[in-house]
Amino acid sequence: MNDWHTYLLSLRWIEACIDEELPATTELEENLQNGVILAKLGHFFAPKVVPLKRIYDKDLNRYKVRLLQQFVVCSAVILGKKTCNCWQ
Repeated sequence: MNDWHTYLLSLRWIEACIDEELPATTELEENLQNGVILAKLGHFFAPKVVPLKRIYDKDLNRYKVRLLQQFVVCSAVILGKKTCNCWQ
């Protein structure tokens, strides 16, 4: 399997876990950086640690407003870190 094929399989796996389609490849990096996808994956693996109601702006409606971008990133990354900590 080449790297490109592995990459596409990884994206499909993420989509299956979070039960939604990922954005176009051109927007994917930005959507990964804001941490919301990470938090949704955290919910998939540990729903008691990361309930959906705790994911700030999970639909990214507010993220598009420049001033709130940093808050969304911090909030989502903290939830992702909590998920990882629960496995230790």
